[in-house]
Amino acid sequence: KIGHGAMAEAFRATLGPDPETYAFEMALKRMHRHLEHDPAQVDMFMTEADVAKFLKHGNIVRVYDAGLIEHHAYIAMEYIWGLDLSRLLLRLRERKIRMPPELAVFIALSVLRALDYVHRAHAPGGEPMHMVHRDVTPSNIYLTYDGQVKLADFGVARVSFLERHEDTRTLKGKIAYMPPEVLAGEPVDERVDLWSVAVCLYETLTMRRLYGALDESELLAGAVNPRIAPIHTIDETIDVELSRILKKALHRSPRRRPRQAVDFYRLLQRYHACTA
Repeated sequence: KIGHGAMAEAFRATLGPDPETYAFEMALKRMHRHLEHDPAQVDMFMTEADVAKFLKHGNIVRVYDAGLIEHHAYIAMEYIWGLDLSRLLLRLRERKIRMPPELAVFIALSVLRALDYVHRAHAPGGEPMHMVHRDVTPSNIYLTYDGQVKLADFGVARVSFLERHEDTRTLKGKIAYMPPEVLAGEPVDERVDLWSVAVCLYETLTMRRLYGALDESELLAGAVNPRIAPIHTIDETIDVELSRILKKALHRSPRRRPRQAVDFYRLLQRYHACTA
């Protein structure tokens, strides 16, 4: 066993004739037994696999197979030799170490490549899926020991041809990584993911939560309008140009932010190229 969440537990598993000599390693995600009696929960779990199996990109954790064995739901996926960004940031905080800005930007660029692919993905029949991940957070960004960055967990993703089963205004994901307009009840679109990337980058650079000590109830109530401090005022070693890009990506007005993943990517890539 390597982890667990609200819906499932994860195991490191092997597939092959002889695990002692040669075997293919994978991660096996198994739904919690107490949820398997709820058809809605099982349907959501299997939908995650059905959606993710369409996605084949170097910056996305690959899903190989899924199904039911003796009524037990499972998903078999790529095993990641590494750790998620959330755990890395925790270790850095414990050691009072800041992540180098160029590495933080590299991680964000990799996630944006994944999202550009996700947002433009088509189903096997050619129908655009208009997919939105909706849960781009440090715990779903994996860093491998050989230098790759991979986005995981499409459990709450929105897909256009599945929308008849859900309300696009329903809040799914983590409140602290949602833009103001979604918290106010506006429909979800691709900009939700771009805001989440910007929040992850902000937290990676500053080692602070974007909304500080505010809890989810305060954010949902809309009783506060928290000011987002520019990152160069928190850490004077951070380049003002990078601070400007992040300020644009975290603007309260959606119209002032990058519209697509490629737009945000180009802003960061130009900065990254100039500082490399």
